Amino acid sequence: MPITNWRWDQVEGKQAAGGTTWGTYRLVGTYDGATFSVVRAEVPPPTSRPSAAERFKDAPRPACPEPAGGWTVPDPSRCSDRSLEPVTRAARAQPDFAGLWISYLEPMGDKGAEDPEEFVLNLAFTGDPGRHQAQLRPRWGGRLCVTRQQRSYRELLGIQRQLQGSTGKELGLRVLGGSIDEYANTVDLQVVVLEERARAALKARYGPGPVQATAALTPSPEAHQGWSVLLRLVPG
Repeated sequence: MPITNWRWDQVEGKQAAGGTTWGTYRLVGTYDGATFSVVRAEVPPPTSRPSAAERFKDAPRPACPEPAGGWTVPDPSRCSDRSLEPVTRAARAQPDFAGLWISYLEPMGDKGAEDPEEFVLNLAFTGDPGRHQAQLRPRWGGRLCVTRQQRSYRELLGIQRQLQGSTGKELGLRVLGGSIDEYANTVDLQVVVLEERARAALKARYGPGPVQATAALTPSPEAHQGWSVLLRLVPG
């Protein structure tokens, strides 16, 4: 997104090396649908890295209730990294595959390695979980949760491709990027701005739930020249 009036000599906190100048700033300004004009630029306050407990609070949880007797490891000989790759490949090959994620049962701190015996492998499908459990359990001896979700991965991938292509433009969206959240069973869409008419168009096209859109620019009461926005970015 072009910034019409950016000047490095008017801001603090910039860095430069190898012919490139960069910095992180909180900007307030106006957006006309194509370009952004800065009204004010500030260096944002420093942020601290979340603790292990804080990160764990927002981490994906197992989709299944804890089994009687706790989350045991049925066969430690079949829950290594060598076993993990084939079972995930087999799950993703199913036409009704919906998602895959791992869930730790306690904060891992700053541990670099991820021991497969320490997490629950979650596999989601739109079809019968019992059938998939019977097919996949012989391949994986670690903690396992097989569950059902509403939308298949293929369906979400189709929606993502549509929105990053011509459909996004038809709905009045300027799309920056998109990804599939397998845990939430949604398409995460990043757009420049998200006005109410575009939000309504997304809901009318796909219904409530499949698309979670977030905007890089958000309305700000701090500027009064046209449509004002608040954002943080790293100019290059």
